[in-house]
Amino acid sequence: MKNPELVHMRGEDGVWLQDTPDNPMIINAVLLFDRLRLADFMEVWDKNVMQVTDQATGQMQYHRFKKRVVYQQGRFYWQEDPCFEINNHIFAVEDPEIRNEDDLALYLGREASKLLPKERPLWQLHFFEKIGDGSALVVRIHHCMGDGVALIPILFSLIDEVSGSPSDLEKVSKPQIPVWIRFGIVPLTAIPVLLRRLCWIPDRSILHGPKMNGEKRFGWTAPISMIDVKALKNAMGATVNDVLMACVAGAFSRYLQLKGQTVPTKVRTSMPVNLRTTGEQIRMENQFSIAFLELPLHPADPIARAKKVKQGLDRFKRSLQPFIMLKAAAIVSNILPTNIARFVLNLFANKTTAVTTNVPGPQEDLHLAGQRVRSMMFWVPTRARIGMGISILSMSGAVRVGIMGDTAILADPEAFANGFIAEFEHLRAHYLKK
Repeated sequence: MKNPELVHMRGEDGVWLQDTPDNPMIINAVLLFDRLRLADFMEVWDKNVMQVTDQATGQMQYHRFKKRVVYQQGRFYWQEDPCFEINNHIFAVEDPEIRNEDDLALYLGREASKLLPKERPLWQLHFFEKIGDGSALVVRIHHCMGDGVALIPILFSLIDEVSGSPSDLEKVSKPQIPVWIRFGIVPLTAIPVLLRRLCWIPDRSILHGPKMNGEKRFGWTAPISMIDVKALKNAMGATVNDVLMACVAGAFSRYLQLKGQTVPTKVRTSMPVNLRTTGEQIRMENQFSIAFLELPLHPADPIARAKKVKQGLDRFKRSLQPFIMLKAAAIVSNILPTNIARFVLNLFANKTTAVTTNVPGPQEDLHLAGQRVRSMMFWVPTRARIGMGISILSMSGAVRVGIMGDTAILADPEAFANGFIAEFEHLRAHYLKK
């Protein structure tokens, strides 16, 4: 029998095939919904994901769900899995000790330390029929298959038809950069920008520096009303992202104070930036860059600190840094041998304390196979010596923040999540006082 064709993997995808025992490059997500049977979920998944055809090519639209990764002669390739079996990827978990969200967080922490089987397509769905009075789904997808903008819509494709406009997620994109800027200013400024980043002194605190052990823990906030978030951003003369990132900065400050640590003047976080153009079809791939954001932790007053965060984000939005970093990462991944490419990219990653991402989803009430979707959370992977990730997702009128930490660095992510909520409540009390 002839082996299926090998298709060369883009550098933007292959750059994520750098799993280590401490940091598997796997996107993790949790969906909570009203009680649902596995058979009903499997039917929806098969219809809305496995059977969907790309109108332009006539092929399976989400074909990477059936393709494994092959490494040959120093390069990565996609290859159709000749032994593909859906039950190797979607399965029920029946554990009487997993009864609620807290138990689910512990389960996810144990699973997050495990690599996916290399001989199969790199994804798994763990289905829990009974979590409290509802059901749950744990999603594990390797980052090489696609970024958040590509993968989150796939999860939303499982949702019953939503009235109104398409998901806000599909509208979030970076404007098209004129050709003269893309091929003129960006190349000219790339070397100075990269050199400055390499000269940064790495963050040093209990949250960045200690040796990781590879054991993960997960936590998340209670839902925060989107109405309250928007009221606060209007009162502050800011954006929703400004408000949420101000709360992230406050959470860092509060957590370090809680641990009796001296709070540094700033902390760096790497942020994925979507580089798709407006109206571009979202394909299952990685099309984003990593930008480095410095979050001020001083002044200690939350109001003054929030204003300083907004000023920094305003400068960040005008920066060409994301495009420079995307091109640099693609060049490194496509030209250099895998081990050298990993070393170079880790030089940049090791300057930062965390990975932070903020994804907006649809604000309507959602249903899956007729059952209400109660909540969704996700966590991006971290690399090199980064031991914590912060993932913000807004949907169905609420915002939830997921925190992931290596237990050698952040053994109590729920404490960091509490700091986020405390910062939000402080800002709301100040700006929305009657």
